[in-house]
Amino acid sequence: MKRLPVLCGLLAAGLALTAVPPPARTQEFLGKPMPKWLADLAPSKSVPQRRAAAFALGKIGKQATDALKDLLKSLNDTDAGVREAAAFSIGEICGKAKMTAPELLTALCDRLKSDKDALVRRSAAFALGNMEQGNPVAQAALNGALKDDNPAVRQNVAWALGRMGDGAVASLRQALKDADPLVCRDAANSVSLLSEDAAVLAKSELLLNCDSKDVELRKAAVAALVRLMDPDDKEARGRILPLLKDASVEVRRNAALALAGIGGKESAPAVPVLLEALQNADIALKRQAALAFKGLGPDAAEAIPELRKTLKAADEELRMNTVVAFIGFNEVGGPVVPDLLAVLADKKETAKIRAQAAVAVSRICRENLMPALKDGMPTVLRIIGDRVEVPVVRERAMWPIRVFLNKSEEREPVYKALLPILDEPRTKDNKMLRYDCAYILGVFQEAATPEKALDVLLEFLKDPEIKIYAGGSSGLQGGGGERKQEAGKGFKETGVDDGRIMAVDALTRVGVERLGRRLDIVAQLRALHNDPRTLANLKKGLDKLVPELK
Repeated sequence: MKRLPVLCGLLAAGLALTAVPPPARTQEFLGKPMPKWLADLAPSKSVPQRRAAAFALGKIGKQATDALKDLLKSLNDTDAGVREAAAFSIGEICGKAKMTAPELLTALCDRLKSDKDALVRRSAAFALGNMEQGNPVAQAALNGALKDDNPAVRQNVAWALGRMGDGAVASLRQALKDADPLVCRDAANSVSLLSEDAAVLAKSELLLNCDSKDVELRKAAVAALVRLMDPDDKEARGRILPLLKDASVEVRRNAALALAGIGGKESAPAVPVLLEALQNADIALKRQAALAFKGLGPDAAEAIPELRKTLKAADEELRMNTVVAFIGFNEVGGPVVPDLLAVLADKKETAKIRAQAAVAVSRICRENLMPALKDGMPTVLRIIGDRVEVPVVRERAMWPIRVFLNKSEEREPVYKALLPILDEPRTKDNKMLRYDCAYILGVFQEAATPEKALDVLLEFLKDPEIKIYAGGSSGLQGGGGERKQEAGKGFKETGVDDGRIMAVDALTRVGVERLGRRLDIVAQLRALHNDPRTLANLKKGLDKLVPELK
């Protein structure tokens, strides 16, 4: 099947596709100015002339908005070909000009509902899809047309619904069950245009379409699923795993990306496919493959040698995605710790990548103090103590220090490096660094915590803006669908709950005897405890500490 989703089926006699110039440069098409095309649209002209004129006006694009009133009249032309060309051109003009008008909507909805010619109805659906997103009039008409007898009409309706916004998800779920695979394909592509919160509602229908015998439908369905998969989708794994052997390379790659979103040992068969993608020349594909390894983590250890190479890639986003991938590798990522510490120390690297390198080191070394981290501590301590360093790099360099202190008894040099930071004037950029220093000293020095660390913990208790790091969204996107893989749209960090629980944890370790001498801290703890707005995670920590305070 090669039926196209949105194709005006008309080329007037004498018009050749190869002769069409770039649209909208001037108000002309094929060297003929718009006024002459408008003249050819008159009812007195021949049918071929009217068809050619209606077609040409659409190719002029947004500079032909003055022609819309004439094209509107042509929607009632006695010839179906003229009506089709007029509807399609209205869609082209309005789409490029980002405009609509009530009279256009009304007329197009009428054509979609009642025109006897399927091609006219098809082009009316296309035109409505180019109107303003979420227009309730257009969406209502498109919803009704999902029952059209002609599959080409339903296919264009499915395409157009994707341009209506998240409110169209229920209709797209219906379209994904259509008997025609091209309708389902365009519905799947449309789902990929919705927000993740809306698209996830169509997950079950997309999964069913992964079994289709139609390769184009399988491509669209699995591409739309990539960004929707998470570790809770274990039941979906059974439908996606067979696609790793699909005849289509696009299906295989998107299946591997989807499995990476689910993760777990059972998704490990995706690793060879992702490795092949990582070695591909397509930079967008390489970026996605690198990022996918984060979800597979320890079960993708065989990818470490290739990922180490991409840490030095010329493409910034590829380097970033590679660093992020190592966050999920846990202890098996040990061989790359020296590389990540080198990235952290490299002032020529971007601050975001250096910061994520610190996060990755802290995750890899969390359960086992590796020699590379111990050897690298002087460099890490130098970074956090350097006031001219990028603030976010200093802040994230604290994360490996926490891990080091948990596993090492060589703590005094660290304490010595942290203390001067507490004396730095508080700024928006360094406040989390100071909070983290005070937190670490409170947790590890307990009752011996310096007074100035308690001062900073009090500042922390009064700051409601801090969230707890909760990893982040995978940022994976399927390739080959209508949602294009965009640069800079990868892994995004997320924060949850109230980060002040860290201050409460540190103060709990300091102990009530020491806190009894800091009435200002006790008062703030009690105020938070009694505040009905205090979030549950913070309230739970306060419930343990506050009753013990006198």
